[in-house]
Amino acid sequence: MTVDSVQALLIDEDEENLTALPERLRHPFARLGWQLAWTTAKDPRQARELFSVPGAVYDLIVVDLPAAAPDGPGGPGGQAEPAVDLRLIRDARDRFPGAYIVVIGSGEAQSPDLLEEARRCGAHRALRRYEFSVEARENSPAAIAADIHNHLLDTGAVAPIAVTYDEYDPHIQAFVHAIGEPTLCRLYARILQAAGRTTRNMSLGYIASGCSGAAVCAVTAALDNSGVRTHHVLKVSLDKEALEREAHRGTQVLEMVRPALLARQSPPYPVGPVNGWYALASQLQGAALTLREWLARGAADAAVEDVFAALFTDGLGGLYADTAQEIDSPADLLRTPYYRQRRVLHTVKQFAPVLAHPDGCRLPEPTVEELTDRVAAFVAEGRIGAMDAQRLEARRTCATYSHGQLHGKNVLVYEGRHPEPTVIDASRFHLAHWATDPALLAVDLLMHSVDPGAESMFFTGFERWRALAARLGRMQPLLRAPSAADPAAFPPVAPATDGRRGKAEPDGAAGLAALDWLTGNLRAFCPGLSGESEYRAHAWEWHTALARDLLRASYDQEATVPKRALAIVAAYDQLAAAEGCLPD
Repeated sequence: MTVDSVQALLIDEDEENLTALPERLRHPFARLGWQLAWTTAKDPRQARELFSVPGAVYDLIVVDLPAAAPDGPGGPGGQAEPAVDLRLIRDARDRFPGAYIVVIGSGEAQSPDLLEEARRCGAHRALRRYEFSVEARENSPAAIAADIHNHLLDTGAVAPIAVTYDEYDPHIQAFVHAIGEPTLCRLYARILQAAGRTTRNMSLGYIASGCSGAAVCAVTAALDNSGVRTHHVLKVSLDKEALEREAHRGTQVLEMVRPALLARQSPPYPVGPVNGWYALASQLQGAALTLREWLARGAADAAVEDVFAALFTDGLGGLYADTAQEIDSPADLLRTPYYRQRRVLHTVKQFAPVLAHPDGCRLPEPTVEELTDRVAAFVAEGRIGAMDAQRLEARRTCATYSHGQLHGKNVLVYEGRHPEPTVIDASRFHLAHWATDPALLAVDLLMHSVDPGAESMFFTGFERWRALAARLGRMQPLLRAPSAADPAAFPPVAPATDGRRGKAEPDGAAGLAALDWLTGNLRAFCPGLSGESEYRAHAWEWHTALARDLLRASYDQEATVPKRALAIVAAYDQLAAAEGCLPD
């Protein structure tokens, strides 16, 4: 709900103050885009009557605190007992827990502790009247207005930005529930404020869960005073240091890749905290879809080729070529962190009955036993067949700077006549094995973009998926070439005069076109694979990289059970292939 005014209550017996104080706060709040709607009361009794009005809501309460009489309560000064006003502060805090309470006292020397007592009773700010001055640094009208403004936003007492999102999407619902609309509003307001912008509305779309409790969403907003729509990717986390590292790394990466490839962080630092949360924003050039969504909508083959050529040939391929260097060992391919070991081995044990079941993968029992042993040896020991980790790690290989998390939710696509890719999340950019990015993206395409709909919920496509994974490991293109002897092939596509795909081709063809492009072009942008001798020396590393990422995908809760079973079996196939092409 967009809020134009804030309900304020002023309790003061001095008629002059009832006029002067609202006037002094009017301009600072106007600069913040808010108006104050004042209600006044001259004594605690009248204030309590206003408290008790059904439906009464006050966001700001200002209380004048009379000083104690020199001779104590009821003395010659004839002023009210201070305890009455202190009780009023407690009552206001109980009745309106989200309100901001300001106490202003005359500051007589006879009551030096009265303002401190007011703070203990629940006042957010307590000051002497002479401190409330435009010359003051901490208690000026502008400083107090900013403090009230931020408090009401952060606690959700008011929400200046209308938030919309798909109420039927459980992912975005969980995202908003975990962080809170007021917190998201305030974080995004600070992001726009860094660029001198404001908005009255924002639309959210879920992208992905991140590391260490972070979550990623897309934000679209219409900027005030112009109507221009702006688009951001927002990464929200409780871990400020992680976001700061990502921001710093993003600045470094922009010096290494062409600017359009990586979404620029704006501002180049995380904003916050708001209720403990921080946010890092990346500016987009327009509305964008994740690569998974874009492929699932049925992108044309030519568009898929253009996007992948821009992503690798014109983009990351240059990064790989410029930063390629020989390293002593492919150790990062062979070491599985302990928590991943546990998850993989648990998943293999859990899926073992499915692997042999006639309605599942239909593997022979001896094959399931061999699979279990081979996967366990690789995950727990880094061993491939009879070759132990120590001997494998002694082989020299190539490393490049890589994105590190190049999956289908970190690649976004700008739709249009000529779709263009952009990459988000610089948190994992680092020097890594040459197969890090293409292997992870290939596995993501296989798991989420080949038969992405209901087809992925049945085991009827299992053999075809397995054959696709095998051809992917061998870097064989033309995945959709029709052949009666090839279970990976699709039926011929019926000609279509209107430019659309033939009906004989199943859903997920765009994902297959993407895999087809990868297998056909992988050797062109992966260092060390262009020549046949280099390929023979390093092909086992490609199989191993695929096996590693397939095993990670086996416990991906976003994937269907048949696809997770595929990940286990395909990883076993890749490990066997890696063993078969290990150089002597």
